[in-house]
Amino acid sequence: SGPGRDHALTDTIMVVSVDPAAHEAVLVSIPRDTGFMPLPDTRIYADGLYPDKVNSLASIADADPELWCPELLNAPGCGIRTLERSISLYLGIAIHYYAVVDLVGFEGLIDALGGVPLCLPGRLVDPEYVVAERDAAAGIELAAGCRDYSGEEALAFARIRKGTLILPNGTEEEQDDFKRAARQQEVILALRSELAEADLFFELPGLLESVGRTVRTDFPREKAGDLASLLPLIT
Repeated sequence: SGPGRDHALTDTIMVVSVDPAAHEAVLVSIPRDTGFMPLPDTRIYADGLYPDKVNSLASIADADPELWCPELLNAPGCGIRTLERSISLYLGIAIHYYAVVDLVGFEGLIDALGGVPLCLPGRLVDPEYVVAERDAAAGIELAAGCRDYSGEEALAFARIRKGTLILPNGTEEEQDDFKRAARQQEVILALRSELAEADLFFELPGLLESVGRTVRTDFPREKAGDLASLLPLIT
């Protein structure tokens, strides 16, 4: 959510499945406009389906935790738990942990790493792009080619869905949620690579501060070292 908004939409939803034995990981994106997501029961809707877009489900559940999460005392994390259960039913897999990433903190994390390398086959232009910190349309243009992106640029790379990709031959490709999801996965992979190669002695203090501002998760602290050691091995 941006400044001045009283709700947050989960416009980016990704599921990561890690196979530590095979040193492989699979990343699946759920489009923000996906409708009729399954719910655990029929208490709220008779057909057991959420009738609106999936990106609003967490906010709706957080707004009325007594209705959506009666089993949770004081309803901590009702919204993300509801979304987690729905995605689990939708994909037919167990989801063991979640992480919620804040937009502005995401910029800080990338800047703490000194940027991330990303590539575009053409100019990506969005005259109506809204800068997260200002909540105002400022517009942005990202140049073609490969280079290191700052946090603000990487966030735009990951968020743009209504802009145009202008290829060197003049062809224009209108962007959408699916193209944006592909770019978001590129950012995650680039960020993974940068974290695996980070000079932790010099960069760790800034990284920890940025991660603390950026990420909320229920991943067990005692398992964090195991996950970190696995990251460089995933192909």
